[in-house]
Amino acid sequence: MHIPFGPHKISTNGQVVLPKEVLQSAGLAPGDSVYLQAADDPPGAVLVVPVEVAARWFEAGKTSERASGARDLAT
Repeated sequence: MHIPFGPHKISTNGQVVLPKEVLQSAGLAPGDSVYLQAADDPPGAVLVVPVEVAARWFEAGKTSERASGARDLAT
């Protein structure tokens, strides 16, 4: 787990500047796309997910659903 940077203020138009160290640690660069998700743990946290990571998660979910469906049909 990394030490948090901050605090950072949210601008009036809802933007936050991510520190260079955070971008580098996450393998992100200006212009990259991310998904944002409200996290349950800890409550009130926000998860920033690079598009490439989200794509792997979505594909893993599809694969899991297909495997589950195949098992259901076999019974």
